[in-house]
This record gives sequence, structure tokens and C-alpha cells, in this order.
Amino acid sequence: MIDIVKKSVYMGIGLASLTKDRLQKVAADVSKEAQLSEEEGRRLHEELQLKSEEAKIQMEQKIDQRIDQAFVQVGLLKAGVKRAAEHTTDTLQQMVDRRVDAALDRLGIARKEDVESLLQRLELLETKLAATPQV
Repeated sequence: MIDIVKKSVYMGIGLASLTKDRLQKVAADVSKEAQLSEEEGRRLHEELQLKSEEAKIQMEQKIDQRIDQAFVQVGLLKAGVKRAAEHTTDTLQQMVDRRVDAALDRLGIARKEDVESLLQRLELLETKLAATPQV
């Protein structure tokens, strides 16, 4: 997905920047206006082409950096939202647990832990009773 976004941005930049033909025409126009020799005109064209490529590379690097930063920020935002949602879920779960416990206490209904504790005590009493000599 990142590559698609980058390619779209690069295509827009390509349309906005000078094409090779346009660069050649600019160099020819400048050479003509400045009355440069053919050799000087060729060097000007080469220099403009080199500078254009350098500028394009720098612009692409800046765009890559900005896009990467944006995706990092979006990722951080998503992580922050996820943490907040998890915290809210935990808080809600704790609140529900407290309310259910209070309702069970009011109704006098034993919880699973209460029943298990009573079973353990019953087993302990049965073991003691079995070990006690019968009179």
C-alpha cells in the first residue's frame, strides 16, 4: 500500500516537473538568448539535466520520509487507540464483575469459589471422620 501511495505522489511530481524534452528546450532557449556556443549550450543542457535529476532524487527522498512519518504517526495513533480501548474494556469488565458480585451477595446465591471451598471442607471432614475410630 505504501508503494502505491508513493508511486501516485511521484507521478504527480513527474507531471509537475520538467520533462527531458522541456529541459532540452529551456537549455536551447537560454543558449540562444545568452548567445552561447554550441559546446556551452550542450554543457548547460547537461548541467540542467544533472541538477534536475538531483532535485528529483532529493524530492523523492523527502516525500518518502514524509510518507513514512505519516504512516508511523497513523500506526502510533492506532496503537494509542487500541491501548485506550483495552483499558476501557478492562475497566468495564471490572465494573460488571463488581456489580454481579454485589447482586449475588444480595440474592444469597453462592459463587463457584464458595461451592468449591465448601466441597474441599466437606472432603476434609469426611477424611477426618473416616480416620476417627467408631464407638
